[in-house]
Amino acid sequence: MRAHLALAAALLTLPAAAHAQFASGLNRDAATVVPAGLGSVERSAQALREVDTTLALETVAALNAYQQEAGKLGQILGADIRVKRLGLDMQGDHGRMSDVVQAAARQSDVAVDADTALPPALQGRLDRLYRAAPESFDASFLDTQIAADREAIHQLDAARSPRLDPAAARALDTAQAMFQQRLDQTERLRSGG
Repeated sequence: MRAHLALAAALLTLPAAAHAQFASGLNRDAATVVPAGLGSVERSAQALREVDTTLALETVAALNAYQQEAGKLGQILGADIRVKRLGLDMQGDHGRMSDVVQAAARQSDVAVDADTALPPALQGRLDRLYRAAPESFDASFLDTQIAADREAIHQLDAARSPRLDPAAARALDTAQAMFQQRLDQTERLRSGG
């Protein structure tokens, strides 16, 4: 992911350079423009699209991986059958969402590693859940999932870009709807419903 960020930073300077090259190719005496640097602009735009698409899909993949692991903990450690069922649902839903991400990556012609390590913040959240006292696990699990789902929705909003490949944009829409539905479900469960 760091390599993608470095590539994105480097690419941000290319459009300005390409624009300068384009401007130097203007034929000021004619009514037409000679696009001297158009190829590099198109390549830069394509590279930015690939970086944005890859980062967006990697964001969804990491969030899905967390949700699947958290779901396992809920299913195994939950005392209330509703928490166990929520954990099982999380595993299934986010497993299917992982398939959507991989399909979007193939359609977008970008590589997204489905087996990447969780970011430290998400791994830390899982570790805290695993260490939660058995008598308070269900409440801790639900509170943690509410916070995680809200954060996921925010991260998915932040991953949006006008340069996203359409398949990646659809995957983000699907993920965001899933996280919103899960948040609503978890909040109802936490409030006793």
